This record gives sequence, structure tokens and C-alpha cells, in this order.
Amino acid sequence: MQLRIWLAVLLAGIMLSLNPVARADNGTEAEARATFTKLVSAAKKRQVADFKKLIAKADLAEMEEMEKERAGMITMMMEMIGADDPKQFKAQVKDGVATFVKSRKQKTKDMTSSETTTFTLIREGDQWKFGKPR
Repeated sequence: MQLRIWLAVLLAGIMLSLNPVARADNGTEAEARATFTKLVSAAKKRQVADFKKLIAKADLAEMEEMEKERAGMITMMMEMIGADDPKQFKAQVKDGVATFVKSRKQKTKDMTSSETTTFTLIREGDQWKFGKPR
């Protein structure tokens, strides 16, 4: 009888120790998706300051350099990002990189084409930011 109780306690301990790991993975995707949603929302509302806060430092520096060379680049990027609905994207999170992908097939009487839109978020410190993995 003692052995059964000990095994039950051991099994319960293992199950409880694995459960937070599963929740952490879901939380990571949920955090990345929340940031992605904020990014799209800021872009749609043309909130430049809020939009820039959600971009990785190195990528923001590149964007601002491009903006100096050709005014309107950041606005153009906001228009492109703001045109999408985050709910339509599937997410994959691995090693501090969250990839959001939306695929769409379009058929006409003559041909079929595919369009894929991809956004990448990276961990910068303890926050998700729009940017390229380095």
C-alpha cells in the first residue's frame, strides 16, 4: 500500500512539474501575438511613436536611416503592416523568434497563385519586438 501512495505522489509531482512548462510555451506565443497585435494597431492608427517602441533597436536604426534618405518610408511600412489582420496569421515560436505567417491562394480561370505574408518578432531583453533575427 505504501508503494502505491508513493507512486501516486511521484506521478502527481511529475505531472505538476510538466504543466507549467506547457503554460510557459503558450504564454510566450500569447505574448508575441499581443505584441504583433499592438504593432498592427499602432500602424493602422498611424501612431508613429507607439509603432517605433515595438521595433528592435537595430531595425529601428535601419528604418530611420532609410527615412533620412527617402521621407515617408516609415509611413509606407506602417501602411503595409496596418493592412493586415493579426487573427489571420499562424504563429510559430522558437528560440526567441516568433514568426507569423498568412498564406492565401487566389484562383482565376487561367491560373492559381499563392501569396504569403510573414512577420518576424524577436526577443529584445524581456520584450517581443518586430525585427530580424541576428
